[in-house]
Amino acid sequence: MPTLTYKLVLSRDEILYSWHRIKEQNMAWAYAYMCEQNALTDEEVLHIYDNKLVLPFGFYVDNQLAGFAEVSAYNLQSRAIKVSPCLWREYFQLGKDLFIGGSLFCVEKLDGSCCVGKTPVVNRHMINLLDSIGYQRIGYIPEACWFARKRKFAGCVVSIATRQSLLRAKKQLDKA
Repeated sequence: MPTLTYKLVLSRDEILYSWHRIKEQNMAWAYAYMCEQNALTDEEVLHIYDNKLVLPFGFYVDNQLAGFAEVSAYNLQSRAIKVSPCLWREYFQLGKDLFIGGSLFCVEKLDGSCCVGKTPVVNRHMINLLDSIGYQRIGYIPEACWFARKRKFAGCVVSIATRQSLLRAKKQLDKA
């Protein structure tokens, strides 16, 4: 098993590398702040993280950057952590391990009560992955996400994971 590590607050170079990989792999459409904005300059991308309300987060496999996430408070009066992950395609097979580990890292390092995410219903593979790693569906919001590839709004599933549900999923995954 490769070594999986996580890092909160990436360097400027890591942020730009991540943005270039996201564009290169044609995944910019999946990004909340960057949907439909393939023409963003490097300076505009860096500016997104200047306010420190959205933190750039890295998933690493054997010290190689394997993916990127945006981490923030679900709202400013909450200990719930919003996580928006994106893995490079060559690391998809490690997605469950990386997402469980990354979610646990965020809950523990940021003193969070839980991780919360919203996933467009058209991204069924991601919803199924979240179901298998300790996230529980708690709601559906119609037309809450802009689905840039189809240029329309899509409904989304809201999911939540606690430290305990993530640890249970990790234990099950380690058995398999």
